[in-house]
Amino acid sequence: MRLSWTYLVALGAVAVVTTGCGAAPTNSWLGLGLDDEHAYLAGGTHIYAVSLTDGKEAWRFPKAGATVRSGGETFLADPGVSTDMIVVGSWGPGTSHSGAVYGLDPATGDQKWCLVFDDKAATEPEMANCQKSPDATAFVLGVFLPPIDNRVVGGVTLQDGVAYFGMANNHVYAVDATDGTVKWIFDQPTHPVWAAPVIDGDRVLVSSFDHSVYAIDRATGNLVWQQDMGAALAGGPVVADGTLFVGTFGNKLVALDSASGAERWSYTTNYWVWDTPTLVDGVLYFSDLQGTVYAVTAADGSEVWRQAASGFTRAAPAVTNGLVYVGDHNGNLVGLKTADGSESWRQTVKGQLQATPRIAPAQGLVLILPYQGDASVTAFTLDGTRVAWAYQPTQ
Repeated sequence: MRLSWTYLVALGAVAVVTTGCGAAPTNSWLGLGLDDEHAYLAGGTHIYAVSLTDGKEAWRFPKAGATVRSGGETFLADPGVSTDMIVVGSWGPGTSHSGAVYGLDPATGDQKWCLVFDDKAATEPEMANCQKSPDATAFVLGVFLPPIDNRVVGGVTLQDGVAYFGMANNHVYAVDATDGTVKWIFDQPTHPVWAAPVIDGDRVLVSSFDHSVYAIDRATGNLVWQQDMGAALAGGPVVADGTLFVGTFGNKLVALDSASGAERWSYTTNYWVWDTPTLVDGVLYFSDLQGTVYAVTAADGSEVWRQAASGFTRAAPAVTNGLVYVGDHNGNLVGLKTADGSESWRQTVKGQLQATPRIAPAQGLVLILPYQGDASVTAFTLDGTRVAWAYQPTQ
């Protein structure tokens, strides 16, 4: 049995990281997706479209007064965003672990389709028009048989009209984004998939808590290769020039050949690497849970610099305009220089920064999602000098 100590401790770490997250309705950070004009916030009870220009709400799903699933939905995973569809997954109502996936119109927030993963959800009147996944869990005498966690914990990757996502039920799905039809299901992981899948040509790359990176044929859903990384994986890889780079709970960043999965090099960190590295101009930028930020050359894993810049850090940094943007558990947003890791500026907000900062280049903004803060989304100018706007949903 591969229920390793790292997986168990990881669950404990989630509890520690998310304790007291007053801004979120459940114990997880909020999710965010962007296009050129809007930020799409997975904000617990709703999905909110927020203008990147002024922070004003454009729409929300479900709409005010709409008939919703019994107990409502909990939205926390990063939405997948394209010009004609938003695809977002839920945790289901409360502690039901009965999630669903929705296709929404980006202009209006209107629901185009939905997909459920168990008989309980399929029989609810509000979900009568939803499709049921071919692997849907049976619901007998008030319980799931077998007991399955059907939450969408990680984000959705939306590309070429197909939505790819993993779930806490250990499965990975490819779904037609136009109508929600399931194209294939990959069921080989033995533990949850929290990271959004990554597309690499004709393959889908997936990391799992079962220690493995999987390369899946994008057309068929068949396994191409599997590589055991020796430790749990919470974040997905980043891919460039035939190499994928992924962080592990074994205190490593590892480079793998994307064609075969063979290891090319590894780099040792002070502690767990939780999130996906950011690759810019041949350099990988990432952080470990202790708050050390690293810059490593992608070609050979040689260190450019490391900087103990912040407190407890789960999320990957964002990088643009010669700066590395890092958020931490203490509410610090720090701008480090890409050249040497030295600190350029620092802003401290109320709350905890568990989600990766997101860059809105056209507006010149860096967006953060504070817990226990005064806003669900705060937009700073890229030079860190001021808050351009802040958004907090009204009831």
